[in-house]
Amino acid sequence: MTQSISMRGMRKSYGSVVALDNIDLDIGDGEFFTLLGPSGSGKTTLLMAIAGFIRADAGSLKFGATEMIRMPPHRRDVGVVFQNYALFPHMDVAENIAYPLKLRRVPAAERRVKVDEALKLVRLDGLGHRRVQELSGGQRQRVALARAVVFAPKVLLMDEPLSALDKNLREQMQVELKRLHHSLKMTTVYVTHDQGEAMAMSDRVAVMDNGRIMQMGTPRDLYETPQSRFVANFIGQSNLIPVNVEGAGIVAAGTNLRVGGGIDTDPSGRGLLVIRPERIQIVRGDDGSDLNRLSATAHEVIYRGDELTVYAMLADGTEISIRCGVHHRAMEEICKSGERIDIAFHPEDCVIVKPT
Repeated sequence: MTQSISMRGMRKSYGSVVALDNIDLDIGDGEFFTLLGPSGSGKTTLLMAIAGFIRADAGSLKFGATEMIRMPPHRRDVGVVFQNYALFPHMDVAENIAYPLKLRRVPAAERRVKVDEALKLVRLDGLGHRRVQELSGGQRQRVALARAVVFAPKVLLMDEPLSALDKNLREQMQVELKRLHHSLKMTTVYVTHDQGEAMAMSDRVAVMDNGRIMQMGTPRDLYETPQSRFVANFIGQSNLIPVNVEGAGIVAAGTNLRVGGGIDTDPSGRGLLVIRPERIQIVRGDDGSDLNRLSATAHEVIYRGDELTVYAMLADGTEISIRCGVHHRAMEEICKSGERIDIAFHPEDCVIVKPT
């Protein structure tokens, strides 16, 4: 049985530093939910408060209908995977995985069965006799995960569990963790500073900064419709073009534009147009299509293997980047340094956010 999580007014301070600032949050039963943010944003503090290792100064935390705010960690029925895995070096793999069962006084015969099941689940069959020091980084991560789920907790908490792995192994483990979540259907709260990791694995993501949730939604919601400059910058790459709202229109670099997404400006009507690099086209002439158009000056084209990135400057001095697939090899000829180019993008791909 898994468990939903809800919190209201969760607050935690360390002296004058507010680590959690009145957090309200609901996580669905069986959901893979990620807390994403830079270092010091409060994401690990929130995870540790859910686990019970940190006691909040104020607020409510419920698993289902049960209030947990004063419940000790060992009674919360949560599995935790720490950033450094926290495995016992004097125990072999099977003993590490069996440790939570031993604490719960599970009989030895039943422990062996459950450990074997957990090893199969994380694809480490037959390695129970190995010492921790004999394992690779990816294998240690799997042992830590097996130990966290072997007693079938209602909630699984993971604090940057892939951060110590190299890029290729990290991407493989993302797939493994997602597979495991589909298999167990366990309510999972995952902490990371890696937006690509959050986008690839999560049902929903909460972007945090300075102890607050800045925006929450599906990975697609956050990428397509960021609600602030911070989220636009933190989730993927964005071009941020200064605009002014004048009457019923939007003006950028002296050109009238149309916007299909949300518009949020400061009181003077100033804002930033958010447009993703891959949503910008380099065009020749006016083909009569219903696209926004701007003039720019190219100053660099970089070949990245699977794409070309063109860096350019608008008439108002704003730097922008444009990503093209490698089938656009002709762009290297079109976009020579110092040459004028025309760019175009759909109004529906634009969102206006406040400048600060």
